[in-house]
Amino acid sequence: MPRFSIGRRLSRRWTLLVAVVMEVFGPPGTVATITYLDVNAQPQRVDAATLPWAYDTTTTQPAVSSMSPPRATATQSAVESRLTTRSRTRDR
Repeated sequence: MPRFSIGRRLSRRWTLLVAVVMEVFGPPGTVATITYLDVNAQPQRVDAATLPWAYDTTTTQPAVSSMSPPRATATQSAVESRLTTRSRTRDR
């Protein structure tokens, strides 16, 4: 059993694992161009993505809480996007 002196400060590092889901949706089969920042804050682009589209990952990066939903454009249909982290959802 480890012994600790009184007043000794113990430090523990907690790692929070965060689930991230980005979704773009619209009429099934719609083709869209999607741009988003990945969990490492690097810009990504998906050309000619067929909807519905999703990006699903987990991370320990603290910047995930400030991420914004992906942006999508389609030529003939209205599309919507959503970013879900843990259990909080932000719609755009």
